[in-house]
Amino acid sequence: VDRAQDHKRVGPGALEIRGDRALGEGTRFSDLSARDRLEVGGREYVVVSVVSDTEMVVRRAGGGGAAAAAGGGVPEAPPEACPPSAYTIMPHIDSTSLYENVFERLGASECVGIFPEGGSHDRTELLPLKMGVSIMALGASARFPGVPLRIVPVGLHYFKGHRFRGSVFVDYGEPFAVPPELVARYEAGGREMQEACQRLLELVHQSIASVTISAPDYGTLELFWMMRRLHQQQTVEETGKKPTLEQQVALTKAFSEGFDRLRDRPGTVRLQELVATYNTQLRLFGLKDHHVEAGARLRKRTLLRAVLLSGRMLFNGLAAFPGLFLGLPLLIATRVVSQHERRKALRSSKVKIHARDVVATYKVLMSLVMTPLLHVVYTSLAWWLHSQAAAVCYFFFSPFVCWGAVRCAESSILAYREAWSTLSALLLPSGRVKLRELRQEVKAGVLALVDDMGGPRAGAPAAAAEASVAASYSEPPEQWAELCETLRAESLRHRRSGPISEGDISAAKAGDRSARVGKAGAIGDLPEGEHAHFG
Repeated sequence: VDRAQDHKRVGPGALEIRGDRALGEGTRFSDLSARDRLEVGGREYVVVSVVSDTEMVVRRAGGGGAAAAAGGGVPEAPPEACPPSAYTIMPHIDSTSLYENVFERLGASECVGIFPEGGSHDRTELLPLKMGVSIMALGASARFPGVPLRIVPVGLHYFKGHRFRGSVFVDYGEPFAVPPELVARYEAGGREMQEACQRLLELVHQSIASVTISAPDYGTLELFWMMRRLHQQQTVEETGKKPTLEQQVALTKAFSEGFDRLRDRPGTVRLQELVATYNTQLRLFGLKDHHVEAGARLRKRTLLRAVLLSGRMLFNGLAAFPGLFLGLPLLIATRVVSQHERRKALRSSKVKIHARDVVATYKVLMSLVMTPLLHVVYTSLAWWLHSQAAAVCYFFFSPFVCWGAVRCAESSILAYREAWSTLSALLLPSGRVKLRELRQEVKAGVLALVDDMGGPRAGAPAAAAEASVAASYSEPPEQWAELCETLRAESLRHRRSGPISEGDISAAKAGDRSARVGKAGAIGDLPEGEHAHFG
């Protein structure tokens, strides 16, 4: 997806702001167009019109603009004076075709995955959400009122994601439908449309907050998961119903805000140690928490099985060595380059903490380049040092050796864990009783921590648990209201009562205008434009 910041560049010459005029020296304003953005002296301006290479009309970004003022937004504020200084340019990118393609896919009952924060980062909290997700959901609901549209929140928790084969936990929340009253307000246009988009974005923020937790380390996240699981079980036991979305959001919010206040308390430190011990015991015995609650019997294993697992661990470890040796140059190069890019990203970013997302990206990019390069180099060395037949054999069979090395390394690690679990279960037959006792102690401590942090208990009214997310978005209406109004008008003009088919989408992509209008009822005369960054 193309983004304006991806095309950010330093403008020639120097620029000075005087009222609503931008005056330049050595500039080429004729290369710019209306709605391009400028950054001057830490402030952002929007180009209204270009007069000459050294003069143009501008306004402060976020002031509202004509479109926002007409729709009931914040009135436009005059730019403040800015002395001559260097400036950067971010070109405006038309995202109409992007949203139209999304509408077509959603209208065909397909799934569209988006990242509503609008960028990659490694912070422990959510960034303000972009408005694109609301525009997509409401626009598709207005165009295809007969197609049920649901939004599924997904939380991603990375642990050492910058390392090869790092772990990621995916947490799916409760799907929710787009409220019909918000669709009606969206169709009304103007201020009602803007408020509908903002309200839906707040609902999206609430749902994402229910599956996202700010945790500085894995132990803290384990404590939260245990708290959420036990809180849900307690709610079901006392009320017969699962916690509502508002209660889940309130629990997450209470943990995020209250844990730092209570983390150094002796009782909290002790509870973290208990949860870590309990989860370790579960892994050792190969059990899940609900198995302990249900009184499941520990699996009986023999010493022979433990010996066989140990043998598998050693065999796979030795089998993985050749592939790891051949990949050593790749491991070294990816580490050096990714660390260099990480330091560069940290200098230019305002939201990254360790830039581990950059590390992971460049490791993948370097692997795509160096893997085939090393393959050719090793093949050439085999030909030069041995024979043509050896080079041909290496060329065709080494990819399988490398793939097998990765699989053997993973199998060796899994065999080690399972062998340890087998020995623990064999040597500790009373483990089930101790696990039950440990779980009861953990449960009492976790529910007490919920009370101390002000989290919701079973039966708490939903209104008291509602989280405040009024500031969950950062884009002023003038940045998206005009585009949203255009898409709203087109959605109403080409409204359909049912879903479209894959054939309709294929015909539209092939440029078959008659099939597109006659079968899909979608717009057929929009120009092909560049994709824009969205939430």
